[in-house]
Amino acid sequence: MLLHTAPEQLESRQMLAGIVQATLRGTTLDIRGDAAANHIVVRQESPSNWQVKSGDGSTSISTQDHVGVIRNLRVRLEGGDDLVTLEEINFAGNISILTGEGTETVSLAGVTANDLRITNQAGAIDLSVVAGTQLRRIELTNRNGAATTSVDNAHVLRNVSTRVMNGLDELSLSSGSEVGGNLIRTTRGGDSVTTLADTSRVNGMARISVASGYTADFAQSDDASVGRLVGMRLQRLRNQVYSRPEGERLLADVTIPPSTGPHPAVLLIHGGYWRFGNKSNMRRQADFLAARGYTVVSIDYRLAPQATMPLQIYDVKAAVRWMRANADRFRIDPDRIAAYGYSAGAQLALILGVTDPASGLEGPGIGVADPSSAVQVVIAGGAPTDFQDRADDSTELEYLFGGTPAEVPELYR
Repeated sequence: MLLHTAPEQLESRQMLAGIVQATLRGTTLDIRGDAAANHIVVRQESPSNWQVKSGDGSTSISTQDHVGVIRNLRVRLEGGDDLVTLEEINFAGNISILTGEGTETVSLAGVTANDLRITNQAGAIDLSVVAGTQLRRIELTNRNGAATTSVDNAHVLRNVSTRVMNGLDELSLSSGSEVGGNLIRTTRGGDSVTTLADTSRVNGMARISVASGYTADFAQSDDASVGRLVGMRLQRLRNQVYSRPEGERLLADVTIPPSTGPHPAVLLIHGGYWRFGNKSNMRRQADFLAARGYTVVSIDYRLAPQATMPLQIYDVKAAVRWMRANADRFRIDPDRIAAYGYSAGAQLALILGVTDPASGLEGPGIGVADPSSAVQVVIAGGAPTDFQDRADDSTELEYLFGGTPAEVPELYR
């Protein structure tokens, strides 16, 4: 059925597909479908507000060759499987869709509007926002059922908010889609899956919340970005043994993002004059990086004066090899590992970046068949690098190297 909405054409029409009534009240067009199947196609110019109501039957609403700017669209669908398709149309105000029971499919292509609000009482929601659509805000609520939201080549100036009860909640951003504010997702009674693909981005935070007993998955491509990921449960593995030199247990804390990965990884190396400190000193940095999609490994290493150079180098290299050997377990991309340290930790990170197996610093018993200790990136803050100028008056260096430059000159070079 076609309902032409130019004012001079308004009338009640009955056709085989169903009954649709249209009434013009001032600048508001009221459309009501009462049959088992209603097909409403909006064409030409129409008043500044649309109100569409449908009974228990299925309803299809679409726009074709529409001219002019509409202020608000309000749709109320009582039941049945419904399809709302809006294409190449500008709304000066908001789009509100309230549905009853059934499967609701909503598609926006080339649409401009302020807020898009969708509320479903029961059944599934399938929302597609594509083809250059620009919205100020998206709010989706499904009170009893699953929801699938796809945003492809579209822009939301502020926030995207989804709230889904008793069903799987899936959302994807792709093809350069942008959320200018926050992505807020709440799922109760189902799992949550969020995917940022291609060059899509969330400029604010992504807050993902699921009920106990359900999982939240967040996948992000290399070219996608999110300002901050909060609310999801980071996996923390404490006191993992990464090496046993001469029977001593060296421990690591591993912090893993909730997404499936594989993730780029960062080895954190604490400072403290090579004599003090432990892996807990870097806990704040670990949480910061893991919340942004990195698997983080923070380590203890043998300290001076009980352990002298190059034992500390052996330890950090052993940690990198251990990360690669456990890449599947910790969801690490073995080709993207960085070393990050400050002060004494920065010096050890630099050594990781500039040495290879030919340097003779891999440690005893390490061969070519072992995983590589190479890192692709080094972040070094306040790294001491010139030991010869400091050696004469540095007790710390004597502890580290086990003697003065005159006693162990080869270690100071």
